[in-house]
Amino acid sequence: MDQRYPISGSIRIWFLTSNGVANPEAPTLAELNAGLDISDAISWNDKDFGVQASNTTNDPAITAKGNVTDRGAAQYGGGLSLYYPFDRSDATSIYVKAENALGSPGTGGYIVVRVDGLELGTAAGNASHPGTDPAVGDLVSVFRVETAGYAQSITGEEAFRYTVSFLSKGFVKTMAVVRASATAVPPILTGPATATVGTPIPLKATLIGREYTRGLRWATANPALGTVSRNGIVTPLAAGSLSVTATDEATGAVATKVITVS
Repeated sequence: MDQRYPISGSIRIWFLTSNGVANPEAPTLAELNAGLDISDAISWNDKDFGVQASNTTNDPAITAKGNVTDRGAAQYGGGLSLYYPFDRSDATSIYVKAENALGSPGTGGYIVVRVDGLELGTAAGNASHPGTDPAVGDLVSVFRVETAGYAQSITGEEAFRYTVSFLSKGFVKTMAVVRASATAVPPILTGPATATVGTPIPLKATLIGREYTRGLRWATANPALGTVSRNGIVTPLAAGSLSVTATDEATGAVATKVITVS
């Protein structure tokens, strides 16, 4: 039986400077470790940062008999509520570091969000937050942002907080895979090596140990011999040797699988 995915202890948020990541579609473990993990400085209250409904376009042809709505640009943004530092002279405090990094409007960089991995309690974590350190193969979302606003948030007996709002700066990548290095690693394809004309077969792909079938761009070398869907479903159309490719668009790495169709 399937289980609900617990978010408690699994979400982490980093701030990386504008030059803190070479390829935001494929961040490396070293880049995350060099960034500022602001997770402990963030309150769940008033947090509304993330992906939002995309823009839409409405441009029907004069022959259309109904409205035509297409997906436009991706939308993201919102704000994060952070705790004020108690002692601003404490340079080791994450509250001081977070305020220094995000407290001034006009600061550019990247917000990286990981909602992935369970609290394993292994050596990969630490005593207070087991299993929360970033790791190769983690799935993260990367947002290019600029700080826009700074507002105090005082509610009853809760901790003194401030809210930073963010402007979107034209780049968002969801479900990016954390890499060991900048070196491109091709996906690994699995599935049948033979097929029959007219009978679809499924191919699966993993990238750095993660199931990533839907995250790749699929194609066949000769569409007359067969087609492949974005989910890796191959439909053979004629007998022959059908070459199927899957491309990791973040790095350009390509994997190929040849299927003999009879």
